Amino acid sequence: AEYVKDLDAVPHVLDIMDTLHAGAEREAERAPWWKKPLLREEGRRLLRYEHRMPQYFDACTIISEQDRQLLPHPDKTCVTVVPNGVDTQFFSPKALPPVLTGANHAHYDVSFCGNLGYAPNVVAARFLAQDVAPAFERIMGRPLRLLVCGAQPTAAVKSLSSQHVDVIGDVEDIRSAYLAAPIFAAPMLVNTGLQNKLLEAMALERACLTTSRALGALGCDVGDAVATANDADAFATQIASLSQDEERRRLMGRKAHELVQKKFTWQAASHPLVALLQNQARSIR
Repeated sequence: AEYVKDLDAVPHVLDIMDTLHAGAEREAERAPWWKKPLLREEGRRLLRYEHRMPQYFDACTIISEQDRQLLPHPDKTCVTVVPNGVDTQFFSPKALPPVLTGANHAHYDVSFCGNLGYAPNVVAARFLAQDVAPAFERIMGRPLRLLVCGAQPTAAVKSLSSQHVDVIGDVEDIRSAYLAAPIFAAPMLVNTGLQNKLLEAMALERACLTTSRALGALGCDVGDAVATANDADAFATQIASLSQDEERRRLMGRKAHELVQKKFTWQAASHPLVALLQNQARSIR
């Protein structure tokens, strides 16, 4: 953005992605005391930057309506929502990916996938292993079999590995991790934006459980296609219920898949971007 903000020869479009200032503020809420001032200052700087940069561009895009409403832009109607999409042929419930390597269990109750070097995913993985798993065991009287999988796991994530928690880094095919458990949990507590991991799990007909905030980024009524919870006890209760109700899991997975097919294929997701770029191109004729 800095390299082209003063370019006047042709129209230029800024992709804001997420409202990054909100992510920094949310991360500060859960950070250790020594890190809070740094994250709050980062949030303030990002807020100023997000307010200043759009004025240099002919149009802007952002990933969700929820993020657009958080954006410090004086005229939000000038910002076009362009959501993420999913390759529904690759992330198909009929897929037969290779067997997951590095797994210590034949079956898991829950999987969580994502870039495990990314701070919101680190928070989510620790929350599942340290807060949700004990609550689940209190309810069910047995340990939660949890798979945490993704690239670049931090030391904090690796330390979660235990008899009942598998932490696996890079894998040949990420679909193997999604399909290793009937339930996909995405406790996104400090995130902004629309979660690819959630869309991919939905496309694969997993029974998905996430936070209200992450669900809100979908920007549509999901009905009972995805379950929500916002604290450890609620997550554990939902997982316990889903683990004992195969029919509910099946129905949720089917409805989630149908929603992705309707609204989040790449063809559907890219339509507003194509229309925006075509309008900008017409302006220079």
